Amino acid sequence: MKGRDSVNIEDATIQKLLCVLSTCILATIITLLLIIYCMIRYFQVQRNVDEVSDNVAGMMRHVPHLKLKRAKEMYQKICKEYGEESPIALELGVNYANRMMEADLWLEGERLLLRLNSISRRVLGVYHDTRTYVEAAIAFYKTRRVMVKSENAHQYEFLNYDNSDYGHKCVIKGPIVDAVNRDTKQEKVQSINFDDLRIILGTPVVLRGMDKGLRHLSGKLAVILEWNDEADPFTYQVAFEGNRYEPCNVEPKNVRIVFDLPPKRH
Repeated sequence: MKGRDSVNIEDATIQKLLCVLSTCILATIITLLLIIYCMIRYFQVQRNVDEVSDNVAGMMRHVPHLKLKRAKEMYQKICKEYGEESPIALELGVNYANRMMEADLWLEGERLLLRLNSISRRVLGVYHDTRTYVEAAIAFYKTRRVMVKSENAHQYEFLNYDNSDYGHKCVIKGPIVDAVNRDTKQEKVQSINFDDLRIILGTPVVLRGMDKGLRHLSGKLAVILEWNDEADPFTYQVAFEGNRYEPCNVEPKNVRIVFDLPPKRH
């Protein structure tokens, strides 16, 4: 009897061990399955987030152009109904020019502001609010701005080249702490090497002294599109009005800031 009881006890113990082992194995499998499921969900969510981010980024790239299209439609509609000399058309024209700047159409935007300024001077009184508004807009955009390479903080107004030094030196005024409510009395005029400056994006320039292969671009009007800080020597990427030529990289010695835009070539 004792032998039989002993066998029964051993069988029961083994069954309990097997049951515990099975439970542990089952729990381990369930845990692994949960981990795998969570990993799959994580990567799915991450992929969706990346897709959404890409879609948002793509949409944001088109936002300036969507604003530009709407501004153009409104401006043309008001010009047709009330005439381009009407105050409301002039003010919507300034809005249209602003949208051009946002869409990197700097030359086109400045040319429109120049035309609006000419119209407002011709048809509106000196103290008319719309004329003041248009003149403030063109004055803001016609201010040529630069940054000092060693500071890389505030902007300065580029006043002129020092012709006594063959253009290697120039005169700037600043720093401009608040571009909208500017206090020029607090700013200082100083002379500085042109190579120590960085021209603000969107500034019109004329190319000169271009090397072989790009010599046909000498004398052409362009705008500063990007800074190539990683390049040695440093270069600007410039773009041309109407995409007449492909953007190209030029050294500071090959650009000269333009203060007044020349007539547009057709």
